[in-house]
Amino acid sequence: MIKLKVMKNIQIWILLLMLALLSCKKEKEIEQDIQAIKSEIDLGMPGNAIQDMEIDNNNQFYFVTWDPMVEQPGSEFSFRYYLSRKMTEKSEFEILDSNFVHVDKIIFDKNNNLWAFNYHVLFLRKNNLCDTIIKLDFDRGEGIFQCIDVDKDNNVWVGTSDGLYKIDELLNITKYTTENSNLTSNYIEVIHVDEGNNIWLSVVSTNDIVKITGNTWMVNYSPGSVHQTIWSITTDKNANLWIGKGWSDESETLVRFNGAIWETINPRNEMDVVVLGTVRHLISDGNRIYVVIEPNEQRFSNQLLTFDGINWNKIYGLPESTPTHGSIMDLTVDQDRHTLWIRLNNQGIYKLRI
Repeated sequence: MIKLKVMKNIQIWILLLMLALLSCKKEKEIEQDIQAIKSEIDLGMPGNAIQDMEIDNNNQFYFVTWDPMVEQPGSEFSFRYYLSRKMTEKSEFEILDSNFVHVDKIIFDKNNNLWAFNYHVLFLRKNNLCDTIIKLDFDRGEGIFQCIDVDKDNNVWVGTSDGLYKIDELLNITKYTTENSNLTSNYIEVIHVDEGNNIWLSVVSTNDIVKITGNTWMVNYSPGSVHQTIWSITTDKNANLWIGKGWSDESETLVRFNGAIWETINPRNEMDVVVLGTVRHLISDGNRIYVVIEPNEQRFSNQLLTFDGINWNKIYGLPESTPTHGSIMDLTVDQDRHTLWIRLNNQGIYKLRI
C-alpha cells in the first residue's frame, strides 16, 4: 500500500514537472513571438547603406544600396547606387546593376516589373534598363513624387505634391487634380490599396482621406485637427481603415474607421500604458497591425507596437535609436516566410516572426 502511494506521488510530481516544462516552453515561444532578432540578410551586401528593400512576386529579395564616393580630391561627395537580389535570407547577393539610378523607393507590379522613383523621376525597369515614365519639373510647379502602390488590376498609382497619377498596363497615364477629380488637395502623402482593391489616399493641407473604388470617389473627412499630418495608412483583417497621424496633438495619433464611424485608438504597450507620439508607420500582416511611434520630444527614437484587435504588445530586441542610428525606416510583411522585416537606420535589418 505504501509502495502504491509512493508510486502515485512520483507520477503526480512527474506530471507537474511536465506541465511546468510545457509552460516554460510556451512562455519562451510567446517571448520569441514578440522579440525581434538581428538578421544576417544584409551580410555581404554591396554598398554601405540600404536605401530600400522589397520582395518580388517570386519571393526574392531586392535591395537598393549605396556607397559615398569622391570623383577626385577636393570634389563634393557623390553616391553610387546598386540594385541587387537575394534568393533567400542567407544566399549570396547577386548584383543586377552596379551603377543603378538614384531612387528612394522600389515596388513590383503584378507582372513582376520593377518600378522606382526619386523626387522627380518615375522609372520602370525593363530589359535591365530604367526607362523614364514620368519626369517632374519642380521649378515649374510640377511637384515631387511622394508615394506609390499597385492595385489588383495592375494599375500603378503614384502620389505627388501636385496631383495623383494612374499608369495602366499599356503605360497610359492619367493625372488627377482638384480640377478634374474629387481630390480636396493636390498633395498626396500616402497611398494604400486594400484587399478589396479600394485605393485610399491621404491628402495634405486638408488631411482628408479619399477612397477610390472603380470610378467612384468618396471623400472621408477625418476627425480632429487638420494640422495633424497623416503619415501612414493600412487596413486590417476586418477591412477597417487605420490612419497614423501626428504630431501637434498627441491625444489623437491613431484612428480607426469602419466605413461609418471614426474612433480614436490609444496605442499601448504590453503594460497597458498609453504610448504618446507620432505614428510614422502602419502595416498589417492579416492578423495584427504594427505601429511605429516616435515620441514628439525625442524625434528618431521610436518603438514598435502590435495590436491583434484586443491586446497590445511592445516588440523588444531592437537596439536603442539615436538621430543617426536605429530608428525604424520601414516595415515589410513577408507572408511566405511568416516574417516581418524591420529596416533600421544604419543598424541593419531585424526580423520578427508573424
